[in-house]
Amino acid sequence: MRAVCSAHVLDTSLPITRLLPDLLVTVSEEVDRSALPEFVIFDSGGFIFALQGRYGEADSYLSKLISIYRRVARSSDLLLQLDLPLLPSMPKHFRMELQRKNVRYYTVMKRIFGNQLVPVLHGWNPDEWEAQLQHIRNSDVIAVGSFFGMLSPPMFKKGTSVRLNPKEVAVRLVKISNYVIRRSNARLALLGAGSPKAMFIAAALGFEIADSSTWRVAAIFGEVYHPVTLE
Repeated sequence: MRAVCSAHVLDTSLPITRLLPDLLVTVSEEVDRSALPEFVIFDSGGFIFALQGRYGEADSYLSKLISIYRRVARSSDLLLQLDLPLLPSMPKHFRMELQRKNVRYYTVMKRIFGNQLVPVLHGWNPDEWEAQLQHIRNSDVIAVGSFFGMLSPPMFKKGTSVRLNPKEVAVRLVKISNYVIRRSNARLALLGAGSPKAMFIAAALGFEIADSSTWRVAAIFGEVYHPVTLE
């Protein structure tokens, strides 16, 4: 499995980013591509719309995101589509409305970026997954939003605290992984693996790429993850 470190855009100003073999970074106009490793997965930042309940801003953000991707990305990078996470507490009709937007964002961005674009799969049941999968064609990588990261307190003071049942999250991850593997030959990437130890679970489920920013949270408390044992 290939594990990538996650960083917010402000972290790219630190020299450590140049020492990493790969990185997942949330885009912004301030991203300096020369300060990043050779291989970068650019995250669209769509998670913020869920965390802060700003879904209505996503449509107007799409053109800005496309412009940033065009400016900062290299041909070797991967680009995550603009995606809107679906939470189990949402009414089903609202989840399907967001899923239709996810499909539209993917379709628009796929025409521009081709196989560099990575579709991000969300949803809590086969109907919601299929609403996206039936529109995904010839993708080298499909990313799955795990929601493990949402179990931690939000990093934003004005953000909405969202805590999901760990068992519900784990069961969903197993089901969605098996569902995608049966219907696609694409490589799988796990977004927001939570604890680095969860990457072992992801590898067992068939994921080839996983990211985690828990090392950043641990660093806030003066803790460091051992690179081999993950203790």
